[in-house]
Amino acid sequence: MAYDLIHYFNSKFEKLYQTEQQKTLPFLTLSRETGCGANTIAQMIQEELQKNHISWKVVNKEIIDQAASELKVNKHRINDIINGKDRTMADEILNALSTRYYKNDRMLRNSIKEIVTHDAQMGNIIIVGRGGVAITQNLPKGMHIKLAAPHNWRVNRLMQQRGFSETKAVEYLEETDKNRKLLLSQLTNNKFDNIWFDLIINCATFTPTHIVTLILEAMKVRKLL
Repeated sequence: MAYDLIHYFNSKFEKLYQTEQQKTLPFLTLSRETGCGANTIAQMIQEELQKNHISWKVVNKEIIDQAASELKVNKHRINDIINGKDRTMADEILNALSTRYYKNDRMLRNSIKEIVTHDAQMGNIIIVGRGGVAITQNLPKGMHIKLAAPHNWRVNRLMQQRGFSETKAVEYLEETDKNRKLLLSQLTNNKFDNIWFDLIINCATFTPTHIVTLILEAMKVRKLL
């Protein structure tokens, strides 16, 4: 009798869990190495989905605006946190003394995590950067994509797109990549690892159209579309 009761409840909770999982809508995180143009890819994915009458939203800088608004702090400070810029103890003390409603970097990171988690749980959303892959690792029905390319390819792209000298492009690329990896580690308290991604695509060997096709096909294989 006791076994039958346990079996009954196990079966009931398993069905309930499966139902909740089915209700969960899919989401996509799109990470990138500097120079790989994730925003363009995200917009192209959104347009392709809309052709099939599937409504998806792209979020990027909106996360900064929302966090700044909710916490009543300057957007530049949120941007520094998201870009992985570490601050010294002296910076923290000066900020604490300069405002009555001081919020430390850990509080700001936690707020960013809450916003990104909420967006992912709402589903049908493409989260570009902002630590999305680290924050949403344990959420169901997510696909995590990384856009990558060889160092020289990315340097040349930055020189063409931003008018940087080669030296400036290398400095910008290496600093930005380092800060992005630092943010991912800060958000999870774990060292950054490429195993977090379901798919890593080389932008040097695929056109943007090919990349979009690869991502959409991968989502279909995972039954996220």
